[in-house]
Amino acid sequence: MYAEIDLLNLPITATASVPAQTCVTFDGDPAAEDEPVFGVSQFSQITGREVTCKVLGVAVLKATGAITKGARVISSATGGAKTGGATPANPIGRALTTAADGEFVRVLLGR
Repeated sequence: MYAEIDLLNLPITATASVPAQTCVTFDGDPAAEDEPVFGVSQFSQITGREVTCKVLGVAVLKATGAITKGARVISSATGGAKTGGATPANPIGRALTTAADGEFVRVLLGR
């Protein structure tokens, strides 16, 4: 149910401690709410080390608030995923599953 699909993974140097399954910015730190996202970290990493991020494929993220299948998704303030509304500034993809707050959601990245 929570399977991920890797189409393209790329490394980036972490500029802050990065937890696993977290939206990561182009600067290499955990993303804030609706910030541009480089990818989703595949594992935890400490500052100064390379972290592998999924940039294309299906990622699993923790939902902040309820997310409905098919909704546009943005990064949340905690680096997870949240519903982006009708015209989000920086969508990371579309929800493939429905999730309640705190549950995991599968996200098709790049849509």
